[in-house]
Amino acid sequence: MPSIAESSLHAALTGLGRIPHDPGFCTVLTNVFKFVESARSIDFIAELQNRGFSVPQDANLLDLASWLRTKIDRELTASHSKSDTGELAQKAFIETLLSRSSTGQPSLFQIMTNDVQIRLRRDDIGNR
Repeated sequence: MPSIAESSLHAALTGLGRIPHDPGFCTVLTNVFKFVESARSIDFIAELQNRGFSVPQDANLLDLASWLRTKIDRELTASHSKSDTGELAQKAFIETLLSRSSTGQPSLFQIMTNDVQIRLRRDDIGNR
């Protein structure tokens, strides 16, 4: 009989091997990449809009997070590809975005799009 550790390792490897093929996870990851790539452009909001995000010109951090979540949820619903893995990935990115963008700021409501863009660019330096 295999040990509990061997069985657990096999289950974990099997589960992790499915992630790249999970349509929900892929949808979330695609939208996250589009969001981050948009920060590299000169006009962050215009680029987000070009990539299918319905973001108002005067968006703040909470608006951006909300619109990102809305876009992902709509795509997952339309493609019937909601999954636990996709949900975890979406929540992890949005929580990280909120946390990293709000560091040292007095209020989440005062963090505007250009602040988020600067943070995303700063975090992205050297990652290519």
